[in-house]
Amino acid sequence: MEVSWLFSDRHGDEVIAILRDVDQHEHEKRVEVKRANAEKRKVATMARQQERRRQQEEERLASKAERDRLWEEKHATMERAREEKRATREWARQEKDTKKHQKENLKPPSKQP
Repeated sequence: MEVSWLFSDRHGDEVIAILRDVDQHEHEKRVEVKRANAEKRKVATMARQQERRRQQEEERLASKAERDRLWEEKHATMERAREEKRATREWARQEKDTKKHQKENLKPPSKQP
């Protein structure tokens, strides 16, 4: 930092050199504090990111488990529907056969020559 109010003819070169050294030292301290704070922020940011990744992974696994559960439920429902349809067809076939046999039994005996 340049000090404009210091003049070498009024204060002397040694005083200006000392003040510049002090200023340089304070500047280095400020830079070091900034560096330390940046490191703290970096560590905190990494921790937040890691936690966010962990949560996203948990959500991904939970949503995958939910998708798998829904898929199983859907296919179980479809399979039940197929079974019901087969049972209904079989029942209809049996009803048809029963009516056919009843109709045949109700026919008068045919006259034999």
